[in-house]
Amino acid sequence: MSFDVGLTRYNLTFQATNENRVPMGYASIFIKKEDDKKLGLLMGLLRHPDFKGLGVCRKLTMERIMLCKHLGCDAVRTGIYKKNKGLIKMYQSLGFEEIESDAPETHRRFILEF
Repeated sequence: MSFDVGLTRYNLTFQATNENRVPMGYASIFIKKEDDKKLGLLMGLLRHPDFKGLGVCRKLTMERIMLCKHLGCDAVRTGIYKKNKGLIKMYQSLGFEEIESDAPETHRRFILEF
């Protein structure tokens, strides 16, 4: 699996591809300042159904975490649909902790502080 990274001023996008350059998944990061902290907001995690079970979401998430650390972020944060139990379990296995938030009732928020 390889990654293509696109960069704008505050937003980074990742696309995971297989050896034939077929897109397997997509993810993005938005970098922002909040309460004197630099945060990486993990957004837009998508995986093609044909590649389920291959660790695409985990690898995209780990790449985003490493890049946020490299960019000097103090933490990364994400929001997940409450019904997406598999994704919640994955984030928790990577060390994310649930936080209180004003997110809609359909979502849960998680943070990983460095």
